[in-house]
Amino acid sequence: MNNLIHLPHNQKALCRGDVEEILDGSLTLLDVSSYGQEALSQMKESVSDLQSSLRRSNCEEGIHAYFISRKKISEVLSKCLAGLKKANTKSACLDNDVMGRKA
Repeated sequence: MNNLIHLPHNQKALCRGDVEEILDGSLTLLDVSSYGQEALSQMKESVSDLQSSLRRSNCEEGIHAYFISRKKISEVLSKCLAGLKKANTKSACLDNDVMGRKA
């Protein structure tokens, strides 16, 4: 971690006061990562539930529950992608700002 802090690019960012923007970007990535993990966990659980209901010959109910779960997972993944796009946009703006200051 200390090696990362002492890199010249990072030292310049710290001196300019871009720390808040960098931290916000890191927090956004952590949020997006947790959304992704949550979605994968829900998907795994819903597939397991579907398999269980198919073994019990309760196909209709299991399939219905699976589709409801799939819709919820799609919503979570949409939030995840929106967060990634937002982080990417902020990162691009920050990079352009850094490049503008170098010129």
